[in-house]
Amino acid sequence: MGARKHRILKTWLLNRRSQSKVLAAHRVTVDQPMILISQVSRSGGTLLKELLDGHPQLWVMHRGLKFSRRRWPTPDLTKSLSQWWQQCHRGDKLAEDYRYGFTKKYNEDRPLPFLFNAPAQKRLFRNLLGQQPPAGRRDVWNAYLSSYFSAWMDYQQRYSEPKAGVVNFSSWVMLFDDNVAEFFADYPDGRLIQIVRQPVSWCASVNKQGRKAYDKTTFQSPETALPWWQFNTQGVLRNKKQYGERIVVLDFDGLVRNTQHSMQMLSKALGISYHPHMLTPTMNGMQILANSSFAIDQHGVQESTSRRDSEFDQETLALIEKETSELWREVSSHSINQMPVPHESQ
Repeated sequence: MGARKHRILKTWLLNRRSQSKVLAAHRVTVDQPMILISQVSRSGGTLLKELLDGHPQLWVMHRGLKFSRRRWPTPDLTKSLSQWWQQCHRGDKLAEDYRYGFTKKYNEDRPLPFLFNAPAQKRLFRNLLGQQPPAGRRDVWNAYLSSYFSAWMDYQQRYSEPKAGVVNFSSWVMLFDDNVAEFFADYPDGRLIQIVRQPVSWCASVNKQGRKAYDKTTFQSPETALPWWQFNTQGVLRNKKQYGERIVVLDFDGLVRNTQHSMQMLSKALGISYHPHMLTPTMNGMQILANSSFAIDQHGVQESTSRRDSEFDQETLALIEKETSELWREVSSHSINQMPVPHESQ
């Protein structure tokens, strides 16, 4: 290595180490209840996370959690720090985002800044658990989330109001009863938000995108997609019956058609204040386009995504109605943001 490159590398390393020391000295403590958004994909989970982004009373992760084999992590407290880290950490996307900026399919040509010190996060995680061995799995989560938000250098809500919760999103995981039980074992004070989407609208979205289920089943038609909609909806009903107010059911149709009412009701359910900026999807306070299966060319919530009846012929619509109407009526009755009047198909 040439002398000039060596000096540049040495300066870079010194800067990173200095930066890590500053972040450690001013680390934040994230031990609040988790607010987890989880249901079958293409139901509005990403949208809801982005509407909650920037709320001064919430920590909101920049991406949803990804868990191995769609299982809620259950760290074995007899294992090592390295194993706990591997179970909590989403290293692949973090590495991409702090190197190249935050991108998703709708802003590929204009990455958003994401200033993150990955070595500092891992060092903080190790230090926190090294100083005080965890008494339970919640302590491992608290250490991971504290290290994550401490290492996110340009997080806009870092020093705002005292926090009431930490928001995460992961599709599919909470479709399974064992995962829900493990989540509430770690977060007995947590909240699980589950969004239910009108079946015609959901089938149109997954078919348009060629979406696959967690087991790689391709949604090629309503016939292949509907069993997963039914499985998800039945799970939401079981969860609501077993866990009561800890389960918050939201109607996707109501969320996009009357976003203000929906976010006001959600704020009340979560015990946080309502803020007008909850009407616009953002990432760290920066506006982003909606994550839709259909073409989107403007910011904000897209009301047109709520109904897609025109995507199917009458025979298919009749099939969907037959297979889902009773289940849809039952789950809709639990939604906190039900629209005051029925919608007409568009």
